[in-house]
Amino acid sequence: MTTDFKHAVRTHYNSDEKIINFYSKLYQKMLERKLLDSNFVSQMSDHEKTMHRLSELVILEHCTCCMENIESKNKGPDLAFEFEGRRVNIEIITPIKVSLQTLKIAQYIFPPREGQSSRRGSLDVSAPVMSALHERITGALKEKAEQYQRYLAKKTVSGGDANIVCINLGFIDGGEYIDYAYLKNLFTRQAAIHLEVGQEGEISAQIEDHDFLVTKQNNTILKTSYFDNSEFGHIDGVWLVSCNEKNLNAISEKSHPNNSGSNILYHNYQSKIHPALLSTLKINSPQKEEEFITQIRANKKLPDA
Repeated sequence: MTTDFKHAVRTHYNSDEKIINFYSKLYQKMLERKLLDSNFVSQMSDHEKTMHRLSELVILEHCTCCMENIESKNKGPDLAFEFEGRRVNIEIITPIKVSLQTLKIAQYIFPPREGQSSRRGSLDVSAPVMSALHERITGALKEKAEQYQRYLAKKTVSGGDANIVCINLGFIDGGEYIDYAYLKNLFTRQAAIHLEVGQEGEISAQIEDHDFLVTKQNNTILKTSYFDNSEFGHIDGVWLVSCNEKNLNAISEKSHPNNSGSNILYHNYQSKIHPALLSTLKINSPQKEEEFITQIRANKKLPDA
């Protein structure tokens, strides 16, 4: 079975023996813990399906390093465990194909070549088109929300469980150039400051919360900001993460500078997720609203300088 797994990784993902051995060790570990579907290897029939399976392995590795009582069954969420008296379910989905664009990023040549001073240049890189990425994440969330609805209908999961969708962006080309902070608008509304000037020149201010709109390639417009709009009430949170063989160890370091937006859990407004779960799984919380926005909401005016 391990031989078949290695062959699939080599054929459909990467022929580097270090990478093959890396995933083979994870595969063997999860196999021994009985956390893999019986058809896990047979599903690795092409490039995209193989990356989905490898994504499951790195997420399972991260979670099993943080928790001891994780289990997985053929007919049910990808992983589940008990935490603070409640069942927690996690479904993993891995968007792969996203339209790319060429961006120029600053490049510093240091130390300089002999006889030259240090200089700044630029480098062309391929990065995901944000509108296309928004559409893919939206599609991934809807797909897993429907899956959880089926689980609930068949009583595979309970209505009292905390249901999480893990969207792993770690296998998207150019994923290191994603503006992760901007993705929060898919789950929460955007705060805009609205100013009014009175007849005597006095200025009042208030916050207007706007839904985030995603335009699909067929020009269909989706109103997102899903959790602020009370959609997907049976989904307690979305764990948005970028994880692969290159950064698996760094994901566990909450203080790592690149983790603030690429390893984060967005909560539904009525989430049943226990607050301690994030620290246990080493996942970041979304940044709190800026203090000046909070002050305007409360005082209806601009903060004093």
